[in-house]
Amino acid sequence: KNLNLENEISLFDDVFFNPIHVDCLAQIIYECSLKSIFGLYHYGSNNIITKFNFGFLFANLSGYDTKLIRPINLDQASMKVNRPKYTVLNCTALDKMIEIKLPSNQETIEYLIAQNNNLLSEKRL
Repeated sequence: KNLNLENEISLFDDVFFNPIHVDCLAQIIYECSLKSIFGLYHYGSNNIITKFNFGFLFANLSGYDTKLIRPINLDQASMKVNRPKYTVLNCTALDKMIEIKLPSNQETIEYLIAQNNNLLSEKRL
């Protein structure tokens, strides 16, 4: 929304994660149920990215002005609760069990953009 309004967005350049689209997660859960895989497993993209770089990549791939994405350090933010700087999930156990390629951050963002474009097209009908 802020990018559509051409408002600046501040994102953390020192917080790392490996995001995944919820549709991809649903597909993995379905695959696990078919293969009777039970237990606690992590699932995320196959590479690590900062919140800032993720936002920058999203803006770039979506055609938004990347100058609207501003880096901020977590320590500079006034947060009501402490937040970890490293929330990366180790997905190797599940990756070996289901033999499905984990998506990259770019693939995750491209999927998100495609889903968003589909929703916008449906609203216009």
